[in-house]
Parts: sequence; structure tokens; C-alpha cells
Amino acid sequence: MANFNIRTQLKGCSFHERPSYLSWLRQNPDPPVWLEREPDCAYDPNAIRVMIRKPEPVCIGYLPRDLASVLAPLIDSGKPVTISRVIPTGGTPGKHQGCVADLSWDR
Repeated sequence: MANFNIRTQLKGCSFHERPSYLSWLRQNPDPPVWLEREPDCAYDPNAIRVMIRKPEPVCIGYLPRDLASVLAPLIDSGKPVTISRVIPTGGTPGKHQGCVADLSWDR
């Protein structure tokens, strides 16, 4: 089995309350983080959201569509996909922020 590791830029980080979550993340690095499938998403049936505990669970963004199309079937079949950390990027807090995530999985 091959082991895959990737750092990817999350999508949707500037919508809803997510910029404030990223500002919180800058002050509170390394909270619990996990992936959560969203198969009923109207925009992408392979959608995978990235969640942190702040202390309540919140979505900070989504995996890119092309990566989600590869990982969704793995997650759906019960294979582990690990997200080891998320790192806020860019801009000033509350404005033009993004986030990268480190992922790993076996095929």
C-alpha cells in the first residue's frame, strides 16, 4: 500500500462565520481537527468539510473538489483519512484569510 501525504488549501474559508473561526485558530493553535463528509451538499456530493473544536464543533472550510472526489469514496468505505493539522494563512485576522491542512491516507 502506498502512503499519501498532502498539504492543501481549504475552500470556503471566507464565508459565514469562518473568518472569525480562523482568527480564533491563530490564537489557539492545534485544536482537535477532523474531516466530516457532507454527501447531501447541493454543490458537491463528494463534499468533505474540515471541522475544529472551538470548544463547540465548527466548520472552517472544505477540501478542494478534486481532492474530495478522491477521498470521499475512501472515507465512505471506512478507510481512514487523517488530518493532522490546520494552519491559517494570509491577510489580517477577519479579512482575506485562508487555511491549509495536512492530510494523509493509505490506498
